Amino acid sequence: MEKKSALITAIQNLQDEDLQSAYDYIQYLIHKRKTVTSSISLSLHGHPNATRDFSWQDVLNIIRKKLSKPSFDTWFHDTAGKKKNDTLYIVSCSSTFQQEWLETRYRNIIEEAILQLHGRQLKLEIKIHSNHHE
Repeated sequence: MEKKSALITAIQNLQDEDLQSAYDYIQYLIHKRKTVTSSISLSLHGHPNATRDFSWQDVLNIIRKKLSKPSFDTWFHDTAGKKKNDTLYIVSCSSTFQQEWLETRYRNIIEEAILQLHGRQLKLEIKIHSNHHE
């Protein structure tokens, strides 16, 4: 009961932006937990509706359904993605900060969307657009 009280107190002390980040992270954990078995199965057998050809917009459409609008708009604006070859998918973004955030918070969601569309896992690289320097 002591842990529950401490958690409630901590939640009450969070600012709105902290709550949004916490909410997004909890949603991510819930989603990750639900999809572990599914992802393993898809990796081994492929997604039944998968296509080998897909666009970054297709990936974004899947991701958009899994995130709040503010989170999606904040972290996926000014991004691009492209299948480099049969084993590699590259996502580019506009800044080091955005790159780090996508790597740490959204990498699994991006990989799951690609897996759903492609039918098997591709190696994912997240890079900064070549026309941006930091």
